[in-house]
Amino acid sequence: MWYIILAISGLALLLGARAARAKRKKPVLSALAVRTRESHGFQMREYDFFRIHYSVRGPHAVPRAPGDDGDCPAQVEDVATQFLVAHHVFCELAGFRHPLDSPFFPGRRYIDVFLFHQGILGEHNKGLSFSVPVPAKSPADPRARASSIYLLRDFDVQHNVTPAHEYFHQIQNGMTRITNGWFYEGMARWSQEALHIQFPVPVTRRRPGPLMKKSHAHLSDPPLDYPWLHTPDYPRHRPPDVLYDPSALADILKESYLAAQLLWIPLANCLPDAEARLPAGDALLRARYSDGTPVMKDHLFRGARFMRTVLEELEREQAAIYRKNGFRGGWTSKNRRDPRNNRYLLEIVRSTAERLCP
Repeated sequence: MWYIILAISGLALLLGARAARAKRKKPVLSALAVRTRESHGFQMREYDFFRIHYSVRGPHAVPRAPGDDGDCPAQVEDVATQFLVAHHVFCELAGFRHPLDSPFFPGRRYIDVFLFHQGILGEHNKGLSFSVPVPAKSPADPRARASSIYLLRDFDVQHNVTPAHEYFHQIQNGMTRITNGWFYEGMARWSQEALHIQFPVPVTRRRPGPLMKKSHAHLSDPPLDYPWLHTPDYPRHRPPDVLYDPSALADILKESYLAAQLLWIPLANCLPDAEARLPAGDALLRARYSDGTPVMKDHLFRGARFMRTVLEELEREQAAIYRKNGFRGGWTSKNRRDPRNNRYLLEIVRSTAERLCP
């Protein structure tokens, strides 16, 4: 496991130095001082403010590959590595606010990550993100308030960016209570580009709807795999017409993850300064999983400024949105995803696009 230790050590030195200049006094990464505790069949390892809870036996046991005979399963260390790299890219490089600095969560010190079997997460889910304290039978200190992320115990972390996706939800949760699917899941799917080029990907619909034809009317043959998103000469032009097409928007508002391809990715690319670029020798580009796979698939991250501005504006306006919608009882689960939020979300997206896109 020496290559894991070297990778984490190099990342620790880099992030520790940068953290000294950051707002938070606690280092961004302290993986070399990992602490392990055990309770109720679960072990817990701390990697800075991430606490990974896992089991080596029973129904939630994390599987080990042949030759994986270290004290901690490689899967656990790989999950921690992706979280730490994602945090640095989102909060240190792209400037999103640290979720534990949110005024919504005063006194919170940790994000607890639990590796469970499929039955806990529900069919097809690889991850879930919550703004709630840890379960009662955790080995964590019950006095230390935390948010929670559930992950599938045996997903292919080297080729899947679910930890980064769920961590971005924590960033969103720290800035807004609103979780309408096209906004909440669509923007989080966009965030996956930070570590892993997920796009272009085939659009999985039973049949192409009118939205596909309208939103790509400027193309001679509207493709379903969106190869134009990653061409070097992607047009830097005014905000996509889809923002002003009521019929197309009505379809987008019904989407969830697919909204990334249809709305958030094009918006991210329309900025003249759309790319956050890591220097060629940056230590993050050398970060590796236990099998040697690089964590960062390239050095570009498009559209962070746009998404950060949308979240900051939404944070300022959400009290007014609550009042205008006539909500009662606080930001209940129903209120957070109420369709009436869409009008105000779209106003913020349009005004941000008009201000930032040429």
